[in-house]
Amino acid sequence: MLAAEPAIACDGIVKVFGSGTDALTILRDASFVVRHQEFVSILGSSGSGKSTLFRFIAGLLKPTSGHIKILGREVEGPRDDVTLMFQNPTLFPWMSVLDNVLFPISYRFGRPTREQQAYARDLIATVGLAGKEKFSPSQLSGGMQQRVALARSLVRHPRIILLDEPFSALDEMLRENLAIDVHRILSKAECTVVLVTHSISEAVLLSDRVLILAGAPASITDVVAVDLPRPRTVATLDHPAYADACRTLRAAMRRNFQEAADV
Repeated sequence: MLAAEPAIACDGIVKVFGSGTDALTILRDASFVVRHQEFVSILGSSGSGKSTLFRFIAGLLKPTSGHIKILGREVEGPRDDVTLMFQNPTLFPWMSVLDNVLFPISYRFGRPTREQQAYARDLIATVGLAGKEKFSPSQLSGGMQQRVALARSLVRHPRIILLDEPFSALDEMLRENLAIDVHRILSKAECTVVLVTHSISEAVLLSDRVLILAGAPASITDVVAVDLPRPRTVATLDHPAYADACRTLRAAMRRNFQEAADV
């Protein structure tokens, strides 16, 4: 693989559900790239097809046409170096925090090694849950459960992490704080990150670039660079560039909504 290859490259993605008179085209010519260690958000309203596109990148679904490459190779199914974090933590209630974090290893390879267990414990400490390794998910708050899910997503040293609205079920203050913590942890892990969200403020707070998925059928209509200092903190919310980027994205979303209404 050449160093110039992007981490993710989507080219002309089309998705059609059904056939004949019942055919419904969800995505049309969706194309974009994500660079190595970049944090990119795909922003769109509910039903825009962003989660469908996300699942194409993860290798869980196949587009009707078009090509998706990860690290220079065509996506043909799920990959070991790509992990997902969903809106719901989906932890196993009968497992401890430590066993939940280690599950991707134990499921695939059997009993984790001593080194893998030590790394899992380090991850649990990194996400702020040191001392809770033996807790069950029912003993944790929603935000803590998402931290366990994040540690689990990192345990196999992925190169790409896909976040499918992982904070949307949380209240606003917890959502902001957890999002900032997740950004810090993923930056330290040097991962490439794609976030699917319908939150403008969340996309701006976390991203290097924001892609707007809009239209019917949907495609990438706008790309907005976010020029904010790092690391991102609560103070980022008061930065003038944060407000500017939010206004730019909000205007683009409204324009797309109006254009769709006029069709």
